[in-house]
Amino acid sequence: MIFLKLITPQVEVNEEIVWLEAETSSGTFVIRNNHTSMIISLKDGNTLNYCLLSGKNKSVSIKEAVLNFHNNKAVVIARSLEQ
Repeated sequence: MIFLKLITPQVEVNEEIVWLEAETSSGTFVIRNNHTSMIISLKDGNTLNYCLLSGKNKSVSIKEAVLNFHNNKAVVIARSLEQ
C-alpha cells in the first residue's frame, strides 16, 4: 500500500493506493509499493492516474507539480489539480 497526499494552495487530498502513474519529461513512471525513492518534476497539464485499494481507478489533472516518493509515501505538490 502507498499513502498518497496531493497538495495545492486550495486543497489537500489523502488516499491509500496500490499504484500511481505519473508522466514526466523523461517518460511515464508507474510507482508501486517499495519503489525506489525519487523526486521528479511532473509534466505540466497532464493527468496523474492511480488505483485505490478498492480497485477503483482515479485521475486528476495537474498543473506545475513535483512528486516526492519515499518509504511508500507519495507527496505531490501542485499549483492546481482537477478531479
